[in-house]
Amino acid sequence: MAAIDGRRAGPISGYFVAVDPEGVPVPNLEILLYSKADRIHFSGRGEALAVEYYQRPGLDQSQPGVRGVAHLRRGGTLVMSAGALVTPRVLLLSGVGPKGR
Repeated sequence: MAAIDGRRAGPISGYFVAVDPEGVPVPNLEILLYSKADRIHFSGRGEALAVEYYQRPGLDQSQPGVRGVAHLRRGGTLVMSAGALVTPRVLLLSGVGPKGR
């Protein structure tokens, strides 16, 4: 587990916040907090175009969320952190993997 100042840290608090301590947004970076990726849309050439997601207002699982689609800019990069158990599910639902699954 990573920790900063006695608090649990992850990719967002451990890296992106440290990039700009003044709170100035990092150009061309969109972070979707409390969001669960459902599916990645690919072009015919296999490039990621967009991600369908479900976002809650916070950690409270009883609060309703909203569905959305995040579109990538041309030449952009998609960074998805879904973990070892959820990543295969998202990839299979997106059409990546063995045919018929």
